[in-house]
Amino acid sequence: MAIKDSAEGWVRGKPVVAMVVVAVVGIVVGGVIGLGVGFKVEQSRTRKDVQRLQQKIKDKGVVNPAAPIHTQVVSVTSSSAGTLVVRTAKRGQETIHTAATTAYEKTASAATADIAVGKRVLISKGAKDVIILSPSSKLGRVVASVGSDSFTVANAKGKQAKVKLSDVQKVYTLAPATAADVKAGSVVLAGGRGAGASGFAAVEIIVLPTGTAFVS
Repeated sequence: MAIKDSAEGWVRGKPVVAMVVVAVVGIVVGGVIGLGVGFKVEQSRTRKDVQRLQQKIKDKGVVNPAAPIHTQVVSVTSSSAGTLVVRTAKRGQETIHTAATTAYEKTASAATADIAVGKRVLISKGAKDVIILSPSSKLGRVVASVGSDSFTVANAKGKQAKVKLSDVQKVYTLAPATAADVKAGSVVLAGGRGAGASGFAAVEIIVLPTGTAFVS
């Protein structure tokens, strides 16, 4: 009761000051509420802008240069400047986009003795075929260790996976190739980044030998 009387007395004694205090408090409270509402609106708008941009990228087949690289083995149906029409085992016909920076390579015979620590390799199902990649390649896995009867590579989860040399039937290294080496009927291993429903953009294309174990 004393507090209430004191407050009322202060208001009566200093009405102008009281009005200013009330106004300031109202502005602060309103500003905090407005800030919260504004933040929510801006957050929602930003999220929608990102979604629209992602959809545009997907629709136009534009590739995010930071996206992870994945590989697929495909049969070439036709080729033209900047484009390969290919057939996949699971998804049917697709388009692979190439550029001036796309690396073309073809296989050359090698031996298990050429598998060394620090080299990047591609390993087929069952480890029947191993391709030793070029130093600039971003595909495959890095060889972590080599023993008398096996070698290890880091798998997708960063753990070591052992490959028995007795399972390896063929080893290949890579030699430079050109787009002209990719013809209708060629089987290629393409490494690239997804580009929506239209296919993907290749950073590296390897022309595979006939009868390769990479075709499952």
